[in-house]
Amino acid sequence: VKLKADLDHLYNPSRSGDVAPSSSVRLEDVLTQDRIRIVDKTEGWEDAILQAAQPLLRTHTILPGYVDAMIQRVRQYGPYIVIGPQIALAHAMPKDGVVSLGMSLMISRSPIAFQDKPATLLFVLAPVDKISHLGIMKDLMTVISDPALVDRLTHAPHGEIIALMKSAIVQKGLPTYDD
Repeated sequence: VKLKADLDHLYNPSRSGDVAPSSSVRLEDVLTQDRIRIVDKTEGWEDAILQAAQPLLRTHTILPGYVDAMIQRVRQYGPYIVIGPQIALAHAMPKDGVVSLGMSLMISRSPIAFQDKPATLLFVLAPVDKISHLGIMKDLMTVISDPALVDRLTHAPHGEIIALMKSAIVQKGLPTYDD
């Protein structure tokens, strides 16, 4: 709840009078087709985090210790990574094993139980610092703030996922590199 409130405050500055940060790195830069996995089910939330992180491990974006740190944080703090209905955002600190900025997504056709909070979309964020991923997060908040889109993503074929997200970002009026 606190993470969601902090992100909402950060990306909806009109409510607080603050100015939102800008960043040149966007969701489309780091979440590519090869970093998206679709699975029928997982063997629990720990397995889900491990599976969701595989594309980042394979590309050496993160080290194995980063996966351990994400799992340990959920054990310690509970299901705080579930940031909305059916949406989880696994992450840890850059010092825990991030090599370069990245994101992956695993879509589970069967909900993953993070205690009493189910998720079907599990994003993994690999931040290199406190700032450079803010443009990515702004785009992600645009995507996940639309319940109908979240449902469509949960059931979409692999080849349509990026296009659905990009379309939502464009419809909200956020510029893309194509503009």
